Amino acid sequence: MIKRRDRSELKKQLVREVKSKDNAIAVRALQELITQKWAQNGALRGAHLLFANLQNAYLRDVDLSYTWMREANFEEAFMNGTKLKGAVLVGANFKNAKELTSKALSEAKMLLAATMPNGMRYDGRFNLDGDIQMGKKRGVDMMDSESAARFYGVPHDVYLEGTKKQNSANDLSSDEFYIKDDWLKKYLPSSL
Repeated sequence: MIKRRDRSELKKQLVREVKSKDNAIAVRALQELITQKWAQNGALRGAHLLFANLQNAYLRDVDLSYTWMREANFEEAFMNGTKLKGAVLVGANFKNAKELTSKALSEAKMLLAATMPNGMRYDGRFNLDGDIQMGKKRGVDMMDSESAARFYGVPHDVYLEGTKKQNSANDLSSDEFYIKDDWLKKYLPSSL
C-alpha cells in the first residue's frame, strides 16, 4: 500500500516538473514518465503545462490530449505519435519539431499564434474549433478572410494559401510540416 502511494506521489511530482521552464528539469521528468509508461498511458492528459520547456525532448507516443500548454516550447523535439487531441497550444513553439504530422496538429483545440515546424506562424488552415470560438468571442468575423488573417496574425495571402491547401487535402496526406528525423545519419560516414 505504501509503495503504491509512493508511486502515485512520484507520478504527480513528475507531472508538476514537466511544466518547468527549466529545460533540464522538464525533460528529465518527461523521460521518467516515459520510462514508467505513464506518459503514454494518460498521466499528462488534461494537465496544465503552461510554458513547459520541452525543447529537444523525446515525445514518441506521449499522450498530451486535452492538455493546456500555452506557450510551451517543443523546438527540435521528436514528436512521432504524440497525441494532441483537444490540446490548447496557443503560442506554442514547434519550430523544427521532428516527425510531427499535420494530422496530429489538426486534432488540437487551439494553435493560435503557434510556430509551426517550418518556422511559420500557424495560419488557421485546420479551422480549429477553439481558435474560431476565440475569434468570434473577440468580435472577429471568421467568415471574412481578411479579418481571419488579421486574427491569426498572418498576411492575407498566407491565410488564403493555408485554407486552400487544407481544403484540397482534407485527408492531410500532403504534410508540409513533417520533418523526418534521420537519427542514423550521425552514425554514418557522410558519403552514405
